[in-house]
Amino acid sequence: MIVPVITAVPWPAVGAAVMGVAAAMGYGLSGAAVKEGFSFFRKRVKAETDDVTPGPEVPIENTEVKAEELAQVKEFVLKQEGITIRIRRKNDGKMAVCAEGKGKTKAELEAIAKKVGERLVQQLVYNRVVTELKSNDFKILEQNTEEGDHIRIRVARWI
Repeated sequence: MIVPVITAVPWPAVGAAVMGVAAAMGYGLSGAAVKEGFSFFRKRVKAETDDVTPGPEVPIENTEVKAEELAQVKEFVLKQEGITIRIRRKNDGKMAVCAEGKGKTKAELEAIAKKVGERLVQQLVYNRVVTELKSNDFKILEQNTEEGDHIRIRVARWI
């Protein structure tokens, strides 16, 4: 198994990957992003919190984000069928995912957050691979997603 280490990723690239994950997993992007100063586990009006279970923060291992652009943006918020996903850039440059929702246990929410985190890493790696291939004059001939969400890319380069 290959464990990707994703360092020095520009935060805007994370935003593009988040949109890819949202589309692939059926989530809607809730606004563009949440500005700095917004609490990760924000306090809400009681009417909004009925039956909403906050899940634990799940770190996305081996990631480090550069925040030179979009410095005020701290997290992206995705929503789907009563589940809210927050993808957050922490102060140390690492990323974390948190899921919350009605009628879900903390274990279920943690599993959802882990799945979103895995897909985000996959999308970041995919975006970087495709960018590098194109910058080195490779042509993408075919790409598809296989069982288990594996991505296969067939390329060619003529010299």
